[in-house]
Amino acid sequence: MSLLDASALPRMLRVRQDFPKSEPLEIPAGVAEQISLVRDRLKPGTRVALTVGSRGIANIKSIVLAVIDELKAAEVEPFIVPAMGSHGGATPEGQKRILADYGITEQTIGVPIEANMEAREVGRTSDSIPAFTSSAALSADGIVVLNRVKPHTDYFSHTIGSGLVKMMVVGMGKHDGAANFHRTAVHHGYEETLKMLGRVVLDNVPILFGIGLVENQYHETV
Repeated sequence: MSLLDASALPRMLRVRQDFPKSEPLEIPAGVAEQISLVRDRLKPGTRVALTVGSRGIANIKSIVLAVIDELKAAEVEPFIVPAMGSHGGATPEGQKRILADYGITEQTIGVPIEANMEAREVGRTSDSIPAFTSSAALSADGIVVLNRVKPHTDYFSHTIGSGLVKMMVVGMGKHDGAANFHRTAVHHGYEETLKMLGRVVLDNVPILFGIGLVENQYHETV
């Protein structure tokens, strides 16, 4: 055992990093502009599910309201599906409570929230791994996937992080989908599992389009 020579340590410097502020964002106008690009996929009179997750997204209530307004303007019948895997204790009441903490309720948004936890197998990968999707979402004529796109917080860092594919595979899968994803990822890796199961969902579930949200270093919508 030897003493550490303090002179061998690098000099320590205090460093501060300043990020430029983003331009203010007009959320309703931004949502309207993007949905206009895919508006022809919204057929009047159809029921459309909108996924809403549990990750503390900035301005989530305002964004959900803006999306719902655009869906109503397209003359579809929107409703919200909590898409958060097994969060909220894997119960309908717990998942609705999480949304309520973000100000999202049937009263504040003006559409039903269908929070039942039932999920159905919608297909399998080439090596017979099942993919699951919320039964409430499957009851719709089409699904709009809404989520923030960012590097994953804990598990991995590759070309796919935490975004629309993860929402489809894990969030929309409810407890069954979340458990299946994590069980499979132990053997195949997180990114490969997202890609495999995401393809099954895209091939077998009526996804209309996705809305990807991006935040800056200050956790502001940009």
